Amino acid sequence: MVMLLIWYGRGSLSVRAAEPRTVYFFYNNPCASCHEEDKIYEIFHETFSDGERKSLNYDLQAYNTFEPSNEAVMDRVLETIGTSRQDVTLPILVAGTNVLSGYDVIRSKVRSVMEDPSWQPVTGEESASYDPADGETGAVAAFRERLQEMSQNTPDQLVLFVTTACDDCERAETALKQAGISYAAWNVSDPEVYAGYQLLMQARGIEEGARKVPCLASGDSLFVGSSEILAEVKGGQVTAGDSRQTAKVLLSDLSNASLSEADTASIPKWYQLLGEGVVVGLNPCSLSMLLMVLSVLASSGKKAGRTGAVFLVGKAIAYLGIGLAVFQAYGMLTSGVFGKARQVLRGILSVVFLILAILYLLDAYHAFRMEFGKIRMQLPAKFRRAEHHAIQKIGSISGAMLVPAALLLGILISVGEFFCAGQLYTASIISMAETQTIPQIRIITSFVLFTAGILIPSAVLVIAASVTGSIERIAGFMARHEAWIKTASGAMFLIFAVILVV
Repeated sequence: MVMLLIWYGRGSLSVRAAEPRTVYFFYNNPCASCHEEDKIYEIFHETFSDGERKSLNYDLQAYNTFEPSNEAVMDRVLETIGTSRQDVTLPILVAGTNVLSGYDVIRSKVRSVMEDPSWQPVTGEESASYDPADGETGAVAAFRERLQEMSQNTPDQLVLFVTTACDDCERAETALKQAGISYAAWNVSDPEVYAGYQLLMQARGIEEGARKVPCLASGDSLFVGSSEILAEVKGGQVTAGDSRQTAKVLLSDLSNASLSEADTASIPKWYQLLGEGVVVGLNPCSLSMLLMVLSVLASSGKKAGRTGAVFLVGKAIAYLGIGLAVFQAYGMLTSGVFGKARQVLRGILSVVFLILAILYLLDAYHAFRMEFGKIRMQLPAKFRRAEHHAIQKIGSISGAMLVPAALLLGILISVGEFFCAGQLYTASIISMAETQTIPQIRIITSFVLFTAGILIPSAVLVIAASVTGSIERIAGFMARHEAWIKTASGAMFLIFAVILVV
């Protein structure tokens, strides 16, 4: 009898180990109401009796690879056994180096694999990490382009993230249709939608376990799960919204998601932004206009320091507004319908910047030779006369009107001088737009720093004029160093031309 019992149980007793052997089950299911992991436990219960499961001494771990960290575990396990995700089709069961793919194969081979005492468990937890920005550059870029196109061209719609064969997704779609709400259904099984969806969830601070579909984006609201969506639709909280607004919010979320180390490294440091701004601010066109303003103020007996400071505030407003407008305009021209011509536009701009570099370096050559009459890169005579006329008027203004007049003059003069000083400013902005993707808050911070750099040379002039009272001496100093300013401007244009073609 004892021999019979030993013979009957040898299949399971022979494989019992001191420590449980880890068995991995990887599947992908974003559906909020689905519990696909139950299937593998059912297979084990159907295949093995209670006694056999105890004797096999295994630890079955199920991972939904829709969650990025679980996907990283799968990659680690597969890498350990010398394979990759491209070589398998989910769902898979991994026991040592044995990989069973698909439920039919798992059912037919799980007993022979589990009763084999020779395989040793592998680990997937150690060094398993995931950053949604890693390795998904192309997919995320495609997702961003889809949102940009939606924000520009698509009629009013919301965005509903769904997956295939999902009852909850179908219920959400039915509710939206019955409510007469137009929506775009984006399937997370699409790699670019999956990559973008994970970054959006990360930006909203939604933990991986709660990242499910259906998920409805409506303006700045995000509803996850059919129960929440149905309740909001029924309660009238979700209505036919503006897809352009929804797309813009999602684009902002995408930009504000955690950046990879490479992205972070590409964002200019504060001292780089200030430095570029200083070079732009040294433009002779800009400084000559400021010197004229200070000269008029001094000759009319007004305090150059206070009024000059107000003038600079107006200049800051103008440059900050123009800079943000140029940045956004370039972004629109290089995305959506116009995005296909991006390389052509970059090539044209590179040639333009190269020509400007040559012209500025020629001006520097003439300045070094004291041939100031041959300098070409300056404000056209018509604009100079118009601005001189506007500057002369401030000398006749006094009292409470002087401050708003100086502020308005700073804005108007800055807009006018942009035809000369703005060349290098525009090149710097385009270079910034080309070299990195910056979250919205960093865009604003970058332009504030850049504008501060532009104002530094002007602020030094205002302080010097206020302290010394000698405008002529300052003007002479600027004339003596104009050649070096032209050289620096030419060098920066040359750098920007190279950046656009590299």
